[in-house]
Amino acid sequence: MKKVLFFLVLFAGLFTAAQAQKPEDVIYFKDGSIIRGWVLEVIPDKQLTIKTADGRIFIYEMSSVEHIAKESEIPHQLYSESRFKKHEIARGFKVFVESSYAIGIRYGEYDRIETAVSLGYQMLPYLYVGGGAAFSYSPSHDDVAIPVFANIRANIINGPITPCFSTKIGYNFIGESNGLYFDSTIGCRLAFSNKHALYAGFGNTFYAADSEGMLKLQVGFEF
Repeated sequence: MKKVLFFLVLFAGLFTAAQAQKPEDVIYFKDGSIIRGWVLEVIPDKQLTIKTADGRIFIYEMSSVEHIAKESEIPHQLYSESRFKKHEIARGFKVFVESSYAIGIRYGEYDRIETAVSLGYQMLPYLYVGGGAAFSYSPSHDDVAIPVFANIRANIINGPITPCFSTKIGYNFIGESNGLYFDSTIGCRLAFSNKHALYAGFGNTFYAADSEGMLKLQVGFEF
């Protein structure tokens, strides 16, 4: 009896190992979703039964299935392209929120802390046009500035990681720095999806009253 039990356990283990090594079936649905596992049963024009790697069994209507493929039949490049496409830059309304610290180029004792918000439209994956406002405070001069600006942004690559450039031009209406406002930044954008990304860079901030200009470091988030 023990020998029979031993062989049953051994056979079950070998079967499980063989199943694990067997190429998975990949089910593509019409809504764009995907599930991987092993197809147990297909009833034409009715339903499909699949077992996933964690042992769960699912039943789907065949009308929702686009097509079925074997894991080994799917080129690796297809997965790479799929991951890349998920991070392509989507067009549409977009918001940028960023913070920066700037210091005087010639006189290091002059500094500014700034937070800016820009709202606009991603017209192309490579071009954003919008506008916004910033709140800027200079601890060294105890000066507050609130510039309003137009904003243009450019991405070099339509993908998950890309060099990027931003320029703002506007006017500050209050404080000692009342007058023309100009800001430019070059940096790198890291996407989490086609609508969300972090970016960081460095550049120059110029207020009309600050004739020397300021070198800044900046981080931001877009959504």
